[in-house]
Amino acid sequence: MPNLKNLVLAFTQDTDLGTNGANIVAQSLASGFENLESLVLDLQMTFFDSDEEGNKVMKNFGKTASYLGSTSLKQAVFDFDADIFDDNGAKAFGEGLVCAIEQGVTLPNFNDVCHCNLKYDESTGCISLESD
Repeated sequence: MPNLKNLVLAFTQDTDLGTNGANIVAQSLASGFENLESLVLDLQMTFFDSDEEGNKVMKNFGKTASYLGSTSLKQAVFDFDADIFDDNGAKAFGEGLVCAIEQGVTLPNFNDVCHCNLKYDESTGCISLESD
């Protein structure tokens, strides 16, 4: 799939992807896909069993966002609604997002869609915890 430009992955109702499945998705996206320009990743019902598991998954998706931002990604939409992770997971994901943003990746409707305990200021490119 090295020539794939647009990808939508939706794991929604009645999909128990779990920690292992979510990590496989993150790791798979973090290799190849050098021509991917648009990504929509809907993991709103993956059912992590604990904050610790969710934090590891979020860290992996942060690495994925950073990797894709360094290739050809121009736009990304993430939805983690109903997943379990804490501020540590959100921060780890945010660190990868910042790298992607610095490479020019846009995050349309991020504050309405992501549900990842982060807020994004499009005018400044800043990502912060919602609780800050």
